[in-house]
Amino acid sequence: MNGTMLMNRIRTCLLAMVMGLAAAAPAAAQDFQFFAPADLSEYGSGVHAKEGFFFTFDLLQWTITAPDTVTIGQNYTRTDVWQGGFFIDENSTMNTGPYENDFTDGQRMELGYVRDHTGWMFGMFKLTSLNQYLDRSNTTVVLEDPPYGPLGLERIQGFVQSGGQDFDHDVNGNGVFGRDGIDTSVPPDGEPDEFAPTDFGDDVRLPMVFDMLTTKNRTQLWGTELMYMLRSNQMHHGGYFELFIGGRYMQFRDTFNVQGYGGILDRSFWFTDAKNNLVGPQVAARWFNQTGRITWSAEGRFMAGFNFQDISQQGRFASNLQPGGRDVPLAFGPTSFVHSLDENEWSPVVELRAQASYQLTRAIALRVGWTGMYIDGLARASALVDYRLPTMGLIPNQITQDAFIQGVNAGIEINR
Repeated sequence: MNGTMLMNRIRTCLLAMVMGLAAAAPAAAQDFQFFAPADLSEYGSGVHAKEGFFFTFDLLQWTITAPDTVTIGQNYTRTDVWQGGFFIDENSTMNTGPYENDFTDGQRMELGYVRDHTGWMFGMFKLTSLNQYLDRSNTTVVLEDPPYGPLGLERIQGFVQSGGQDFDHDVNGNGVFGRDGIDTSVPPDGEPDEFAPTDFGDDVRLPMVFDMLTTKNRTQLWGTELMYMLRSNQMHHGGYFELFIGGRYMQFRDTFNVQGYGGILDRSFWFTDAKNNLVGPQVAARWFNQTGRITWSAEGRFMAGFNFQDISQQGRFASNLQPGGRDVPLAFGPTSFVHSLDENEWSPVVELRAQASYQLTRAIALRVGWTGMYIDGLARASALVDYRLPTMGLIPNQITQDAFIQGVNAGIEINR
């Protein structure tokens, strides 16, 4: 079952539970009193905290930190590349810098029960997938191309056509035309040799250029928590303080999909998926105080998170390539690959919330607020790609990044 299906099922159960509690409210007036007048008492130390079952639902508008800027391709110069009859140097020309800290929407729900200073709370949230795209034409992606075989040739290396003629170009100018068995130099017998051996000096590095390169970075975040609650006595100025201890699970999933069209490596793609599964104990604290119809609250959470990273990659190079011709690699054809990697990382999570609620009735209030969340030790997919022929790969040395998620929420609370 994927995260979306799980979220939908839990949401349905929670809503059904709330409706059932609402139907039972007349028999337990101390819990839900939906339409009773709001308690605005100013006698003594002010309004007392509500007890019984409570439920909150928020719509979220949050932003997620973009992944760190990385080069799409190796970050070095590839020299002596044959392009259009000349030798050039080529560098990777695209990076992930244009990705921004964009906003996405989501939902958050909390359900709990408190009586006589103790209780429990279950909460969960889910953000809609944040998708960002980059498209660029005439893009160079330098791939590390180590020599292989007895001749020490590279994979993106081959013979090129000679000025419109139907034979290999004499790149090194020695009078021997690549593989075509033609030697126009003057041999000892004074006759051209039409059966010359292959001149590998005419075998050149070919450009790693795509006519069009498209990328998509997707970030998904959801989580759930269950905590035991302790509530203080009412403080001198009327507020309350709540402590929580329990556990939390979050999944921060980042995927990076690249597709290249045109050029020698036409119809190449690589898809990298980094799942960060964070789980650990959590402590939290909340302060709140009602003044008239307004309740002010501030809360913070800290999770000592253990991040079980599940990283995978799949792709294919040069789906349309027919090797061995001219202007294409001599010995490299369509190549598929699959890689996986498991890493463990320390990923603490810090969350802060500030909210204001307006009491409509004794049980129902509308609220708005702000949430900020910091997560460290995350695997971001775009930073894990090892741009290396013949089968790409994953960088195994635990390259991690942090992320800051923040934004506003607006919703409803019942008996909170």
